[in-house]
Amino acid sequence: MNLNIISFIFGVIVNIVDDINDYHIYKEWQFSFELILLLLSVYILFLNKRLSSIASIIFFVGGVCGFIFAPHIIAAPIWKKIIALSVLPFLYTLKNVWEQREKINIRDWKNAVFIIVPLFIFSTLFSLIEDTFVPEEVSKTKIVDRLFQCVMVAGCIYYLPRLQNKYHLSLFQYRGLNVAAWGWLGYALASVIGIIYFFQFPSIEDTDLLN
Repeated sequence: MNLNIISFIFGVIVNIVDDINDYHIYKEWQFSFELILLLLSVYILFLNKRLSSIASIIFFVGGVCGFIFAPHIIAAPIWKKIIALSVLPFLYTLKNVWEQREKINIRDWKNAVFIIVPLFIFSTLFSLIEDTFVPEEVSKTKIVDRLFQCVMVAGCIYYLPRLQNKYHLSLFQYRGLNVAAWGWLGYALASVIGIIYFFQFPSIEDTDLLN
């Protein structure tokens, strides 16, 4: 299956599981969707060679950032399980990078330092800022925020081939940015649909949902 489709579907399922845990509704579906998410995570981390290294870096490093800066975001057991699953693939990826370090050219190192790392820092800071300033789960503000994310990520996906041509990103770097963007797009788009749907359940939050 196309890697972008897998990433998009993964993002959608992550949002569904996130909604079930946050809203505490449709609990009868929680086990099924969390099982699907775990199985898909196992497939990505251990069975898909093209996604394993990329996903292990995103899951593990993202998880560590979550533990340090926003532990409530990954408080649900399902997120801790996925982070735990990523540990061995992440260590294996580090081992491969270390063993191949002399074969990695200077351009790839520069792209990693000046493009990949800053983009990761930006996405992490964006998530933390969003969690601080738009904490409510269901609101018009949240819809605008997630629509903005959809447009932003879609723009990144559109611009990415030009970025690759201009800076000669390696296949691994290009693939990593691409699948991360498609996963983010799946999550944000599913979130917009979910928020609109959950407007008909004003009892899921104690606060005024329409602020």
